[in-house]
This record gives sequence, C-alpha cells and structure tokens, in this order.
Amino acid sequence: LHDALPIYIGFTGVAQPFNIADAVEEVSAQTANFSVEFGRAAGGILNVVTKSGTNRLHGTLFWRYQSQRFNSVSNLDRLKGIPQSVFAHNLVGFTAGGRVRKNKTFFFVGFQQDTNHSTTTFPLEVPTAAAVDRLRALFPSNPRLDLYLGALGNLRGSGAPFDVPLGADPQSGLDRGTVQFATAPLTLPATDDSPEWLGRFDHYISGKHRLSGRYIYDSRTTTPVSVLFPGFVTDTGEKNQNVLLSDSYTFGPSYTNELRLSFGQLDADQVRISSQSIPLAETLPRIVISDVASPGVPPGLPFRHAKNFLLQETQTKLAGRHTLRYGLELLRQV
Repeated sequence: LHDALPIYIGFTGVAQPFNIADAVEEVSAQTANFSVEFGRAAGGILNVVTKSGTNRLHGTLFWRYQSQRFNSVSNLDRLKGIPQSVFAHNLVGFTAGGRVRKNKTFFFVGFQQDTNHSTTTFPLEVPTAAAVDRLRALFPSNPRLDLYLGALGNLRGSGAPFDVPLGADPQSGLDRGTVQFATAPLTLPATDDSPEWLGRFDHYISGKHRLSGRYIYDSRTTTPVSVLFPGFVTDTGEKNQNVLLSDSYTFGPSYTNELRLSFGQLDADQVRISSQSIPLAETLPRIVISDVASPGVPPGLPFRHAKNFLLQETQTKLAGRHTLRYGLELLRQV
C-alpha cells in the first residue's frame, strides 16, 4: 500500500521517513519515464510498499546495539586533544501480522524505537586563560567584554593555539598587540530519539474488490545539533503523521480502478533553540567575531508546518498491445 505524498514547500529533504525495515514488502525506484500519477516529479520516484497480514500469524522482534567501543579516534581529534564521545545506540522494535477473518480481513502492525544517547564534543575557538586575564586588564568594566566572558564561563582554550590581533587603540593609536586563542572541547549530553508506528488493515469484499488502510506516525528529537558558544545550543524536532485509505477494484482482466484518499501532517523545526541553552539565547542577537566562537543564535530559524489533503483516482485499461493509464489528482496543502 503506497502513497504519493507531495511536498512542494519549505526546503529539501525527506518529508516523512519510513525506517521499519521488517515492515517493507517492496521498494521501487523510478528515475525516468514516470507513470502518469508521478508526472510532477523533478528527479526520481521512490515507492515503499508495506507488508500486509496473511492467514497465518507472523512477526519479528529485533534489537541492534552500537557503542563507541567499536569506533576509533580520528587523527584531527587527537591533534586538538578532543576526547572520544561516549554513546549507546539502541534500535528495538517488532512487527506482527495475521488475520481477523480468514481469507477476508487482515492486519499488520509495526513499531521501532531508535534511541541514541551519547556525549558529543564540540571544538570551540575561545581565549586561553592568559588571554582572559589580559583582556580584563586591557578593558576593565567593559560591558561587551563582560557579556562575552560571562557567557564563556570557565571554558578556556588549550589546543592548537593561535594569535588574534587586537588592533590599535582608537585614542592613543598604539598597537595593543595580540592575545592567544585556542581550541577548547565542550562536551554536552546528546540525544537522538525517534519512535515510529505503523498500522495497516486489508479487507477483501470479493476477489475483485479490496479496501485497505494505513497509518504511520513518527517523531524525532535531536539535540544538540550545533553549539555556537557555551549556553547557545540548537537542536531539531519533527513529528509526522499520515493516514491513507485505498479502494481497489478489478472490473476484468484488462480494466482496474484505484481510489486513494490521504491526509498527512508534517511539523518540523529544522533549527530551534535547545533546552540546553541559557535564557540569554532567546534574546541576544547573533554576534559574529572572525575566526573565533561568539555568542548568539542566528535569526530566522527555519520551520515547516504543513497539512496535505490528497485525492487520487487512477484507472488502467489494456487495449490490445497498448496500456492506457489515466486519472485525477486533487491536492490541498495548508
């Protein structure tokens, strides 16, 4: 049971991922010569057909585990003194399918919980301890320096040091020399949680007439995605739902009809201020200082909230050596 769910707004990327591998019956990819119902596609078409139940009860139970114990440390991290991130990635789930009425009504359900808890280290170019002391001596009672160092907290750079020129004093014209910045590893707890549900039914009214329905729910929260400065953290969150009803009828060996009704709701915050951020992240404009880390969160964080109502009516007719495929599609997107 497949469904074309058009997404024509927002930004590129998968609108609603489907990740329960044991619930997949068939995958097909079309890169050219699309059939009529996919005529608006710009690149390629990927269809995922989910499994249905049978007269016999069947299912799967699975668990996959990953850890940093199986990973190596990169040479760049070794150079900068960045420790290896610790994580535990668990993927658990199940599928089950069977009959409600023999040869008539069938069900199939699936669930998957993808949980990745870890520590993630973000390298930030910040002043060394000596640079902080010198900046305070050069700029006493400076509110902008107080803001910067207040957000910086106790983090100090130590790896791969480099000099940052301070320029000339605007009043005396004397060169103020340089201060030393270096890389500091900021380690934060990280989570990437993604539950997904699938429910499907198939009911055969007759050998020629079948009704089917499917519901998919998935959500994902990933934090942190980026760390611009200590206390200025962003993450992502999304939640998607899709309901599909399908009515298939075979008039004869050369004539079929399929009616599909679909509703999809997609809510995604591609970048948002994380709960790990300090309150100042909600109000402070982004401050940009060349080559070093600085506080603030960029404005205009992208989001996408959409509701799609879709009706598709498709008929296929075999006429001699020809196949005629025609239909109607109505989409309302809010």
